[in-house]
Amino acid sequence: MVLVAGIMVVRNEVDVVRANVLHHHAQGIRHLQIVDDGSTDGTAEEVEELEREGLVRAYHHTGGFAQAAWTNRLMRQALEDGADWIVPIDGDEFWVAPGSRIDAVLAIAPEDALHVWSVNVVQRRSQQTPDVRALTSMLYRPQAQWTAAHQVDARLANGEMSLIEVRWVPKWIYRPHAQRSVDTGSHFLSGPVGARRSTSDIVYMHAVLRSREALARRMLDHAQRLRTAGIAAGNSARHVQRWIGMLEEHGDVAIDWEWAANSVDDDGALDIYGTRRLLQHDLQFHDVVHAHVQATIATRDPRVLYPA
Repeated sequence: MVLVAGIMVVRNEVDVVRANVLHHHAQGIRHLQIVDDGSTDGTAEEVEELEREGLVRAYHHTGGFAQAAWTNRLMRQALEDGADWIVPIDGDEFWVAPGSRIDAVLAIAPEDALHVWSVNVVQRRSQQTPDVRALTSMLYRPQAQWTAAHQVDARLANGEMSLIEVRWVPKWIYRPHAQRSVDTGSHFLSGPVGARRSTSDIVYMHAVLRSREALARRMLDHAQRLRTAGIAAGNSARHVQRWIGMLEEHGDVAIDWEWAANSVDDDGALDIYGTRRLLQHDLQFHDVVHAHVQATIATRDPRVLYPA
């Protein structure tokens, strides 16, 4: 039997962290380690409760952002625990093996590492506040997603596309090794090199912008954290630098523009700075998360988690 370990670093994801854990357990990822990175919205308390229930092993971190350091530390811990594979999961990612389960796919994979692509899902425009129930209203995805860095940077800067249309750099699922390390985001592996391939047998569905409030918090929080860390350049921070510039030039109205560009209206379209772009209706994400959303609601009274 293959042992698949999941490693998560989360920050202010109280609306989805329980549903995320339940989903990945159902996908056969039973050895879950979660680091709460200084959350202020109740995520830390929810992670502690999940640990008491025996669903995760919890850690807490405050201070500078240290995702790569934590991921590598927990990868080595998972190796000591006998893990065969590592899946690097963000709080807004729902990994799935269409028509199967992740552990079943990995049980027969001979490779050392698999390159996995994302599928972005889009929230309805009217969703103002975080709520686990809102996962089931993410019923659209972009018709196309762009990957080439120079094209993405230029199109974003010119207001020709939205962040939700960016196809994120693929992530690695990999076998743990004492001399292996990964970067922030698990997009690059270093250390021993074995057989590797890109796969469509597993994808991660990315519910990155789930409400206007969550977008606003992400824009303001990420901007402040980059300034604090003294990061002024780099591919991984370009969209945050763009947010910083928008906020400095336009103030809070920039949040409204960005939300319209990254959320779907009643007619199934984005409003990309005055240009409408139709999206593709897709129920896959709804079907993936629905049962886990219902289980979360049954466990945690949404009136307490999300007071009116």
